[in-house]
Amino acid sequence: MEMMDEDTPVYFWDAARFVAINKELYTSKSEARAAEVLAHVANVDIETVDPEAIIDAKDLILLAMRTIGAEGLLVRHQMELLSVLNKLPAPFVDVMAAFFVNAHAARQMIQLGALAVAIAFARRVQEEECAEKIAELLGPIAQVPELHHEMMHQLGNTRNAERRFRVYEVQLAACRASNVYPAMAEYMQHIIKELEGDDVLTQLTTMDFLTSIAMTGPLGGRLLKESDASTVFYKLLLASKESPDGGFVYPGCVQYFGQLGRISPEELGEYPVFLDTVVDMVAHFDRLDPSLRAAAFDTFANIAFSDKGKAVLEKHTADEAVAKRWFEWLGQPFARLFFGYLQQPFENMRRAAFTALHALMGFEFGKEAMFEVNGFIDWLCNPGTETVWEICQEKDDLVRALIQSPSPAVTPELRQKLTRYFVKEKADPQVAMANI
Repeated sequence: MEMMDEDTPVYFWDAARFVAINKELYTSKSEARAAEVLAHVANVDIETVDPEAIIDAKDLILLAMRTIGAEGLLVRHQMELLSVLNKLPAPFVDVMAAFFVNAHAARQMIQLGALAVAIAFARRVQEEECAEKIAELLGPIAQVPELHHEMMHQLGNTRNAERRFRVYEVQLAACRASNVYPAMAEYMQHIIKELEGDDVLTQLTTMDFLTSIAMTGPLGGRLLKESDASTVFYKLLLASKESPDGGFVYPGCVQYFGQLGRISPEELGEYPVFLDTVVDMVAHFDRLDPSLRAAAFDTFANIAFSDKGKAVLEKHTADEAVAKRWFEWLGQPFARLFFGYLQQPFENMRRAAFTALHALMGFEFGKEAMFEVNGFIDWLCNPGTETVWEICQEKDDLVRALIQSPSPAVTPELRQKLTRYFVKEKADPQVAMANI
């Protein structure tokens, strides 16, 4: 890198240079030339690359890989590929991993005798710029013994917690790909040790990680059960609930069991204090610290997601009467206060409140209670009361469901107001009705 003047750096590798090579390669479509380009880029000193040209460099790498193709890279150009992977700057390794992910080529690495490529990617997984895509690539084949051994070797020789969690991400990707295998228990032992340590930041990161495993579905839930992760969480919940300095750990425990309750509600009976805790949090949510209120609603909604979850909470068949009793537990002013949280400036709180609102409005008593709250109907019928796109979609879905509902609580007058929610200014209401 040279300096044109005191403030303006001049980079050897700028956008124009990358674009010129890109055009030349696109025109030639030569596999041999593409292999040369990859080898050349691998030797580039990242300090000589204009930061604004990184995207152009990635485009060039992607074009070269597409020109050769996944099978060609793994078979005919495997040695060159290994050399490139060993030397390429981390921001560029990311795009190479993404190429193989999009080509669904992970299993090809095994079938075509290119396991060395998978190992080469694994050895770069601790680098922040490319860790996420490498984990996504390796997750579906993490059970391969050689790859598993490489990951375990890295864990045993890495003192830095942040780097260890990048290795753990491969296992999370495996769970997301439904690739839960027996040897994964070794990883879980490492992860549980992180949870049992004294570093609060590491504990919180571990909680988020294990909660993400719970979110992957029944296989992830089974892995957590077999590794005793839930037992460790429960002990932390009990300790942090009584400890004055447990405020950081406590919400993480609550959210973990909420996700567990969504996929395996029958297991919650083994953790009675948690069930008492979540009901108490929702019943007295107005007394909670603001940081816990969204977690309370979100956790309650997760547990009540299924009939089994409702049955666990009530210990009876989940029906309208059961849900109404829950609502009554929350106290008479709940509907009014709940409406207040739907209007809070905090996005995560509104998201959690909308999740619970969808469940509540599925019951007749829920519609009646919310419709009686002063201002709720006007807020519901006004498309401008929510600005976050994802939450707007949830509100749109709720309004559509109410328009189509046969409930007597949705009067003809209210249905007409709800229909106008989708009518743009000066638009024909009948056209809008047809689009619902």
